[in-house]
Amino acid sequence: MISFSGAVTVTLPATPPAAPWLATYVSTSNQVIVSVTSPAKLNGTTAGAYYVPVGLPSIVWTDGASNYYLEVTPTSGNFTAIGSLTSTSNITAANATLGLGYKQIYTGASPGILVVNASATGNAVPQIITNVSSQTCLLLANSSASSSAGVLNVYGTTYSSYVVSTGGITTNGTTWTVTTGAAHGFSIGQTVVLGGLTPTAYNGSSYTVASTPTTTSFTITNSAQPGAVTVAGVATTQPFTMPPGSSYNYQGSYAGAPTVYITGSNPQSVPMYSNSWTPQAQGFQGWTGDPATILAAGTALTTGTPVYSGFTSPITVTAASVTFNVTSAATLPANCYVGIYSQAGVRLAVSSDFSSTLGSNTGNITVALTSSVTLNANTIYYLALLVGATTSVPPSVSVLALADSGMINIGTTQSSGTLAGGGRSLTGAVSASTLPSPFTGTPSTFSRLLWLGIK
Repeated sequence: MISFSGAVTVTLPATPPAAPWLATYVSTSNQVIVSVTSPAKLNGTTAGAYYVPVGLPSIVWTDGASNYYLEVTPTSGNFTAIGSLTSTSNITAANATLGLGYKQIYTGASPGILVVNASATGNAVPQIITNVSSQTCLLLANSSASSSAGVLNVYGTTYSSYVVSTGGITTNGTTWTVTTGAAHGFSIGQTVVLGGLTPTAYNGSSYTVASTPTTTSFTITNSAQPGAVTVAGVATTQPFTMPPGSSYNYQGSYAGAPTVYITGSNPQSVPMYSNSWTPQAQGFQGWTGDPATILAAGTALTTGTPVYSGFTSPITVTAASVTFNVTSAATLPANCYVGIYSQAGVRLAVSSDFSSTLGSNTGNITVALTSSVTLNANTIYYLALLVGATTSVPPSVSVLALADSGMINIGTTQSSGTLAGGGRSLTGAVSASTLPSPFTGTPSTFSRLLWLGIK
């Protein structure tokens, strides 16, 4: 690592060293400017330089031919989040909040539009942008020069945006006429994205080009009249979509060719394969555990004592019914209910009395809820099963092999009035004739986890 105590410009030679060659440059008190001598290229261009923020190392390497590559990395651990990007923020060297090379959080509405400034003077700061709200963000190149298009270079694919200057949109109650600073090349029927504009009511990602009166204008059918454009923005039909939850390292060159480079691994969806049989593969939306782990012998329920069995799902699901398996039949069942509860003890759904359905039957019993309920991903819920206190002989039902004592979060205790606390198989008040709404009392641990599924 080559460390500097002040501002310095590193000019890479026209003939790169033989590979493998690696250098790391960092300044402890000022920025480092890394540029390249033609005909060699730095991240794909012979023109421009990279401004590396204070304290962040820039790793530079070569392929041994004519190309250098630069990537800015943290020294250790995670970046500190020092600010948020709105859907119309520009990434510019002049913006102090965005000028420190730290992690920035995008929190705009979905789909948000993030304008990446790719002008010849403003784009000097690498950053990492993370879409923590799991929403889609459209990245648009911007240009401060009204006579040329901004260019966003994403893994070798070029996306162009065209400046919409102040006063660049006129409205008449039915149509917006948008004027661009350069010939846009848009066609009738294309979807156009507007971003970075004030009034912000103009910004959007699903406008359709209705006509192209000139090479530098197009129209959109829209009855809104937000008023005169007071802050310039951009128009494009080729936005780069940042997938939900993803992060990218942005690096910008600022000289002759206005280009923003996005470096790092090309994002892709990698399927995961396993021999696990998911609930959806067997006709369920979720369950308390894989039925392959059910014990041969069931466990007898206690009349009047509801059992609450915890489960969670990696995806959001909708529950309309609850299924359980009877291994030994009941005698004269009465006041039998199933339900779904949150950890806070709120009853989210319940069935009607299904005593007649249970009867003296064995095998799978499916009970409809009085209304369906949406259950969020990665959230703990409890499926409740009650055989009323006046039942003559309660049924035995299928349970999973693991005892509840092996499924409790160490060091937690059950809280009064809720199901929170770590127990995955719990019981409630005795002598019950219906499922409470909400849960009351302090739950106790049940010896086994019942097998229940939702459809």
